[in-house]
Amino acid sequence: MKYLIIILMAVVPAGAAVNDSVGQTVPQELAIPMEIDSSSFGSDVESTSEKIRRLLFESRRQQMIRAVNSPQRDPDASQKALETLEKENPEILKEQPHAFSYMRGGISFWKKDFPASYKNYDEAIRTFQKKYPDGFPGGQYYEKNASFVSQMYMGRGTAAMFMGRNEEAVADMDRAMRLAPKVHAFMHMNKCRALVRLGKFREAAEAMDKARGLDSAWLASKPDKPAICDILFKHGQQAQACQAGN
Repeated sequence: MKYLIIILMAVVPAGAAVNDSVGQTVPQELAIPMEIDSSSFGSDVESTSEKIRRLLFESRRQQMIRAVNSPQRDPDASQKALETLEKENPEILKEQPHAFSYMRGGISFWKKDFPASYKNYDEAIRTFQKKYPDGFPGGQYYEKNASFVSQMYMGRGTAAMFMGRNEEAVADMDRAMRLAPKVHAFMHMNKCRALVRLGKFREAAEAMDKARGLDSAWLASKPDKPAICDILFKHGQQAQACQAGN
Protein backbone atom coordinates (compact mmCIF):
# COMPACT_ATOMS: atom_id res chain seq x y z
CA MET A 1 0.00 0.00 0.00
CA LYS A 2 1.25 3.43 -0.81
CA TYR A 3 1.63 6.40 1.45
CA LEU A 4 -1.45 8.63 0.99
CA ILE A 5 0.53 11.83 1.32
CA ILE A 6 3.86 11.18 -0.33
CA ILE A 7 5.76 14.41 0.20
CA LEU A 8 3.62 17.00 1.92
CA MET A 9 3.75 16.66 5.68
CA ALA A 10 2.58 19.33 8.08
CA VAL A 11 0.76 19.67 11.35
CA VAL A 12 -2.75 20.75 11.92
CA PRO A 13 -3.26 23.90 13.92
CA ALA A 14 -3.70 22.79 17.50
CA GLY A 15 -5.49 25.80 18.84
CA ALA A 16 -7.82 28.56 17.83
CA ALA A 17 -9.19 31.87 19.03
CA VAL A 18 -12.92 32.15 18.69
CA ASN A 19 -13.93 35.60 17.56
CA ASP A 20 -17.66 35.02 17.09
CA SER A 21 -20.36 35.46 19.67
CA VAL A 22 -20.11 32.73 22.29
CA GLY A 23 -23.50 33.11 23.94
CA GLN A 24 -24.75 34.22 27.31
CA THR A 25 -22.79 31.86 29.56
CA VAL A 26 -19.26 32.36 28.23
CA PRO A 27 -17.41 35.70 28.27
CA GLN A 28 -16.89 36.87 24.70
CA GLU A 29 -13.35 37.97 25.56
CA LEU A 30 -12.38 34.37 26.35
CA ALA A 31 -9.87 33.69 23.59
CA ILE A 32 -8.10 30.48 22.68
CA PRO A 33 -4.39 30.71 21.84
CA MET A 34 -3.14 29.80 18.38
CA GLU A 35 -0.63 27.00 18.58
CA ILE A 36 0.47 23.90 16.71
CA ASP A 37 1.53 20.42 17.64
CA SER A 38 5.19 20.50 18.71
CA SER A 39 5.96 17.48 16.53
CA SER A 40 6.20 19.63 13.40
CA PHE A 41 9.31 19.14 11.27
CA GLY A 42 10.06 22.84 11.43
CA SER A 43 10.40 22.73 15.20
CA ASP A 44 12.90 19.87 15.29
CA VAL A 45 16.28 20.86 16.64
CA GLU A 46 19.16 20.78 14.19
CA SER A 47 22.84 21.23 14.91
CA THR A 48 24.73 23.78 12.81
CA SER A 49 26.53 21.03 10.89
CA GLU A 50 23.26 19.23 10.18
CA LYS A 51 21.68 22.42 8.89
CA ILE A 52 24.62 23.18 6.59
CA ARG A 53 24.59 19.63 5.26
CA ARG A 54 20.84 19.80 4.63
CA LEU A 55 21.09 23.12 2.79
CA LEU A 56 23.90 21.79 0.61
CA PHE A 57 22.22 18.56 -0.41
CA GLU A 58 18.52 19.29 -0.18
CA SER A 59 16.84 19.40 -3.56
CA ARG A 60 14.84 22.39 -4.74
CA ARG A 61 11.66 20.36 -4.27
CA GLN A 62 12.64 19.48 -0.70
CA GLN A 63 13.36 23.13 0.03
CA MET A 64 9.91 24.11 -1.24
CA ILE A 65 8.28 21.40 0.86
CA ARG A 66 10.12 22.66 3.93
CA ALA A 67 8.83 26.18 3.25
CA VAL A 68 5.29 24.89 2.75
CA ASN A 69 5.49 23.08 6.08
CA SER A 70 6.15 26.25 8.09
CA PRO A 71 2.95 28.29 7.61
CA GLN A 72 2.86 29.41 11.23
CA ARG A 73 6.18 31.20 10.69
CA ASP A 74 5.45 32.83 7.35
CA PRO A 75 2.13 31.90 5.72
CA ASP A 76 2.77 34.11 2.68
CA ALA A 77 6.06 32.36 1.99
CA SER A 78 4.39 29.00 2.50
CA GLN A 79 1.65 29.88 0.02
CA LYS A 80 4.19 31.02 -2.57
CA ALA A 81 6.18 27.81 -2.11
CA LEU A 82 3.04 25.70 -2.46
CA GLU A 83 2.03 27.51 -5.65
CA THR A 84 5.51 26.94 -7.08
CA LEU A 85 5.40 23.29 -6.06
CA GLU A 86 2.05 22.85 -7.82
CA LYS A 87 3.31 24.57 -10.99
CA GLU A 88 6.58 22.66 -11.20
CA ASN A 89 5.22 19.26 -10.13
CA PRO A 90 1.78 18.81 -11.76
CA GLU A 91 2.07 15.03 -11.45
CA ILE A 92 2.09 15.30 -7.66
CA LEU A 93 -0.90 17.63 -7.68
CA LYS A 94 -2.79 15.15 -9.89
CA GLU A 95 -1.87 12.21 -7.70
CA GLN A 96 -2.43 13.88 -4.32
CA PRO A 97 -4.98 16.71 -4.64
CA HIS A 98 -6.19 16.11 -1.08
CA ALA A 99 -2.69 16.79 0.24
CA PHE A 100 -2.54 20.16 -1.50
CA SER A 101 -5.99 21.13 -0.24
CA TYR A 102 -4.90 20.14 3.25
CA MET A 103 -1.83 22.36 3.02
CA ARG A 104 -3.93 25.27 1.76
CA GLY A 105 -6.13 24.80 4.82
CA GLY A 106 -3.18 25.20 7.16
CA ILE A 107 -1.85 28.23 5.31
CA SER A 108 -5.26 29.91 5.38
CA PHE A 109 -5.52 29.18 9.08
CA TRP A 110 -2.29 30.98 9.88
CA LYS A 111 -3.46 33.87 7.72
CA LYS A 112 -6.53 33.95 10.00
CA ASP A 113 -8.80 33.40 7.03
CA PHE A 114 -10.88 30.80 8.81
CA PRO A 115 -13.66 30.39 6.22
CA ALA A 116 -11.00 29.66 3.58
CA SER A 117 -9.25 27.31 5.98
CA TYR A 118 -12.48 25.42 6.59
CA LYS A 119 -13.23 25.27 2.85
CA ASN A 120 -9.80 23.86 2.03
CA TYR A 121 -9.85 21.25 4.80
CA ASP A 122 -13.37 20.27 3.73
CA GLU A 123 -12.21 19.94 0.12
CA ALA A 124 -9.30 17.78 1.27
CA ILE A 125 -11.67 15.45 3.11
CA ARG A 126 -14.16 15.25 0.25
CA THR A 127 -11.41 14.61 -2.33
CA PHE A 128 -9.92 11.94 -0.11
CA GLN A 129 -13.30 10.23 0.38
CA LYS A 130 -13.90 10.23 -3.37
CA LYS A 131 -10.50 8.70 -4.06
CA TYR A 132 -10.74 6.17 -1.24
CA PRO A 133 -14.50 5.47 -0.86
CA ASP A 134 -13.85 2.38 1.28
CA GLY A 135 -11.38 4.18 3.54
CA PHE A 136 -7.63 3.92 3.49
CA PRO A 137 -6.33 0.33 3.52
CA GLY A 138 -3.96 -1.17 6.05
CA GLY A 139 -0.35 -2.07 5.47
CA GLN A 140 3.02 -0.69 6.40
CA TYR A 141 1.92 2.94 6.14
CA TYR A 142 -1.29 2.50 8.13
CA GLU A 143 -0.29 4.68 11.09
CA LYS A 144 1.06 7.52 8.94
CA ASN A 145 -2.02 7.49 6.75
CA ALA A 146 -4.35 7.33 9.76
CA SER A 147 -2.50 10.26 11.30
CA PHE A 148 -2.88 12.31 8.10
CA VAL A 149 -6.61 11.62 7.83
CA SER A 150 -6.99 12.47 11.52
CA GLN A 151 -5.24 15.78 10.92
CA MET A 152 -7.64 16.64 8.08
CA TYR A 153 -10.60 16.28 10.42
CA MET A 154 -8.84 18.09 13.26
CA GLY A 155 -8.03 20.94 10.88
CA ARG A 156 -11.62 21.27 9.71
CA GLY A 157 -12.87 21.06 13.28
CA THR A 158 -10.46 23.75 14.44
CA ALA A 159 -11.51 26.07 11.62
CA ALA A 160 -15.17 25.36 12.44
CA MET A 161 -14.53 26.33 16.06
CA PHE A 162 -13.04 29.63 14.94
CA MET A 163 -16.20 30.28 12.97
CA GLY A 164 -18.44 29.56 15.94
CA ARG A 165 -19.67 26.25 14.48
CA ASN A 166 -18.95 24.39 17.68
CA GLU A 167 -21.27 21.40 17.28
CA GLU A 168 -19.59 20.62 13.99
CA ALA A 169 -16.19 21.25 15.56
CA VAL A 170 -16.79 18.70 18.31
CA ALA A 171 -17.97 16.09 15.79
CA ASP A 172 -14.85 16.54 13.65
CA MET A 173 -12.55 16.48 16.68
CA ASP A 174 -14.15 13.26 17.94
CA ARG A 175 -13.62 11.66 14.55
CA ALA A 176 -10.03 12.91 14.44
CA MET A 177 -9.32 11.31 17.82
CA ARG A 178 -10.94 8.02 16.80
CA LEU A 179 -8.69 7.88 13.72
CA ALA A 180 -5.46 9.09 15.33
CA PRO A 181 -2.88 6.37 16.08
CA LYS A 182 -1.84 8.57 19.00
CA VAL A 183 -4.16 11.11 20.61
CA HIS A 184 -2.49 14.30 21.83
CA ALA A 185 -3.47 16.58 24.69
CA PHE A 186 -4.28 19.49 22.36
CA MET A 187 -7.03 17.43 20.72
CA HIS A 188 -8.93 17.01 23.97
CA MET A 189 -8.28 20.63 24.95
CA ASN A 190 -9.64 21.94 21.67
CA LYS A 191 -12.72 19.81 22.24
CA CYS A 192 -12.99 21.28 25.74
CA ARG A 193 -12.85 24.79 24.28
CA ALA A 194 -15.67 24.06 21.83
CA LEU A 195 -17.77 22.35 24.52
CA VAL A 196 -17.45 25.36 26.84
CA ARG A 197 -18.86 27.54 24.09
CA LEU A 198 -21.76 25.12 23.70
CA GLY A 199 -22.53 25.33 27.42
CA LYS A 200 -21.72 21.62 27.84
CA PHE A 201 -19.67 22.14 30.97
CA ARG A 202 -19.59 18.59 32.32
CA GLU A 203 -18.27 17.25 29.02
CA ALA A 204 -15.82 20.16 28.83
CA ALA A 205 -14.43 19.28 32.28
CA GLU A 206 -14.03 15.65 31.21
CA ALA A 207 -12.18 16.71 28.05
CA MET A 208 -9.83 18.95 30.01
CA ASP A 209 -9.05 16.12 32.43
CA LYS A 210 -8.23 13.84 29.49
CA ALA A 211 -5.83 16.50 28.19
CA ARG A 212 -4.23 16.66 31.64
CA GLY A 213 -3.83 12.89 31.68
CA LEU A 214 -1.87 13.02 28.44
CA ASP A 215 0.32 16.07 29.13
CA SER A 216 -0.19 17.98 32.36
CA ALA A 217 2.78 20.31 31.77
CA TRP A 218 1.48 21.33 28.37
CA LEU A 219 -1.99 21.98 29.77
CA ALA A 220 -0.64 24.04 32.65
CA SER A 221 1.06 26.36 30.14
CA LYS A 222 -2.15 27.26 28.29
CA PRO A 223 -3.09 30.90 28.91
CA ASP A 224 -6.82 30.22 28.61
CA LYS A 225 -6.87 27.42 31.19
CA PRO A 226 -7.58 29.66 34.26
CA ALA A 227 -10.52 31.36 32.53
CA ILE A 228 -12.00 28.04 31.43
CA CYS A 229 -11.54 26.61 34.93
CA ASP A 230 -13.34 29.64 36.36
CA ILE A 231 -16.26 29.12 33.96
CA LEU A 232 -16.47 25.43 34.83
CA PHE A 233 -16.42 26.20 38.57
CA LYS A 234 -19.22 28.73 38.18
CA HIS A 235 -21.31 26.06 36.51
CA GLY A 236 -20.72 23.46 39.20
CA GLN A 237 -17.99 21.46 37.49
CA GLN A 238 -14.83 20.46 39.35
CA ALA A 239 -12.28 19.32 36.80
CA GLN A 240 -9.25 17.69 38.40
CA ALA A 241 -7.10 19.69 36.01
CA CYS A 242 -8.36 22.88 37.66
CA GLN A 243 -7.37 21.89 41.20
CA ALA A 244 -4.37 23.49 42.90
CA GLY A 245 -1.09 22.06 41.69
CA ASN A 246 -2.54 20.96 38.36
